[in-house]
Amino acid sequence: MAPPRMLHERLSRVPAGDPLFAQVVDLAARHQITYIDDDCTLKVIPVVPRPFLLTFDQARAVRDICLELSRAVASVPALYLTHPGIRAVLPLDADEDAFLREVWSPGLARQTALLPRWDGDVDFSSPGSPRDLRFYEVNCCAVGGIHYSPATEEVVLEALTGRFPEVVAFGLNDDCRDLLVDNLSRHARAVRIAAPPSFAIVEDRRWETGITEAPTLLARYRKSGIRATFADPREITLRKGVLRAKGRPVDLLYRNIELRDLFLLERETGTRADGMREAFRTNRVVSGLAGEFDHKSLFEAFTDPKLARAFPASTRALFRRHVPWTRLLRERRTEDLHGRRVDLPAYVRRRQADLVMKPNRSCGGQGVTIGNHVSEAKWERVLAGALRHPDTWIVQERLPGLRTTAPIARAGRHESTAELYVALGFFPSRTGLGILGRASKSPVVNVMQGGGLISFLRYPPEKGRAAKDGKG
Repeated sequence: MAPPRMLHERLSRVPAGDPLFAQVVDLAARHQITYIDDDCTLKVIPVVPRPFLLTFDQARAVRDICLELSRAVASVPALYLTHPGIRAVLPLDADEDAFLREVWSPGLARQTALLPRWDGDVDFSSPGSPRDLRFYEVNCCAVGGIHYSPATEEVVLEALTGRFPEVVAFGLNDDCRDLLVDNLSRHARAVRIAAPPSFAIVEDRRWETGITEAPTLLARYRKSGIRATFADPREITLRKGVLRAKGRPVDLLYRNIELRDLFLLERETGTRADGMREAFRTNRVVSGLAGEFDHKSLFEAFTDPKLARAFPASTRALFRRHVPWTRLLRERRTEDLHGRRVDLPAYVRRRQADLVMKPNRSCGGQGVTIGNHVSEAKWERVLAGALRHPDTWIVQERLPGLRTTAPIARAGRHESTAELYVALGFFPSRTGLGILGRASKSPVVNVMQGGGLISFLRYPPEKGRAAKDGKG
């Protein structure tokens, strides 16, 4: 029997209360796989002890697809300014629109830095290139999982080693923490800054809940000799070409804040973040202005044949294979899944079981309404609310989704095998592919809504990172 099947069968027989669960929870805490919930309590994120497995060739195939789709996203700001149809499906606030028009230039277009996470589904259990890969959204700003992903892999591999001999056949996947530095270095060279660059992680320091990755990332980078700091947007200055974060010179900013949140911060505090604004103008921010277009309605630009003509033919072929039909919700006629002209609200009512509705620019699984998991009455209420606020919600083809049967380790209790819904997030880089796996008993899979994390390991382990590397 192959090692993956042996491991999965043995893990499925691990009873609730087995010491393995407590070990996984303890290791997750030590690796700082944590978040702060709404009552400001630090909690350990649940972890599924059973890993997903993929080959180097599978990872490379997904990476290449993600990189080409990312190039399409990088081209969107210029299209927004010149293509009325693209602009119509990617509505910006007035402040965002004005800032983009003020700052954008052909130079920025050529040197756009984008560090995305492509969220979707794919079954790696089938050999060869994953033909069923489908994405349902992309996140280009304030992207979670850069630490959680590799740390979860390390926790699972450490917990299983020794007790399950077949684990020696597995290796760690590419490390998102290293891919972030690689991408920052690549952008530094593009803007003629020596690599590796020093950088600041920038986010609104008033936020008191949510993921806890930034301090953990900084500690790891500093330990390895990389100059990194953590700052609020109001602590950024740029004078005479010198960019500073809290008074310390830095080369680049890695932002965990969207422009609309930056402008809201300015209004609420009465303090303009002029240094942050200047950093955008001089192309010192990663992700750059293209990161503002990670709306869920971006996929309408990819799946409406008239709009998709703005992109290269090779990219359009990827759209057709890997991007689900998506439309901004309002009273209008448009093409349905099969290219037929339909009244959109009537179509959404008629095809409830095949569709999903989501707020266009929210995150964390907020408002996600899956047609085949809600009553007709609730579906109608959500649709009516969306239509009262046109172009703030999207409707999307429902993907089949991944499911797995596996045990899960939670602080305070240890659960036996359960059926879990799985969501994947892919971090592409020219040097590798990081993968964030999330799992939940609920079809809306999100860590902040009670979900957990699943690890990805390489089988066979050749060309993955060594098990001793990247300890969190």
